[in-house]
Amino acid sequence: RRLTHLCASRLHQRAGDATTLNVSADVRSAQNEASARLPRFFHDAPLPQHAGARTLLSPSESKHALRSLRLSEGDCLELCDGSGKLLKVRVVCTSKAGAEVEAEEEPREAPRQGAQWEVVVACGSLK
Repeated sequence: RRLTHLCASRLHQRAGDATTLNVSADVRSAQNEASARLPRFFHDAPLPQHAGARTLLSPSESKHALRSLRLSEGDCLELCDGSGKLLKVRVVCTSKAGAEVEAEEEPREAPRQGAQWEVVVACGSLK
């Protein structure tokens, strides 16, 4: 009977280890997704509204994309407009003047992440 109990407890431990391994695998896949996220750039001009439309990145954004991140023709990135819209684009042409990108899809709403803050200030007199 003791042997049966010992075997059962070891099976339970192994099942717990498998759960831990599955959780670890989930954490690793989330980390890989985060590290594989596309570089995101702010675009002050209106975003293209349909797939295939082209736009130019600003000179400072182009310089960062091409020199710092070493993006080249065919690489993907995301543009955001500051109002909550994201657009996946592909670099189609690079030059010293900047980078031209082509929309691969229509703009979509970016999901809100992190804490949402609401700041309230109250003022009053001491008299």
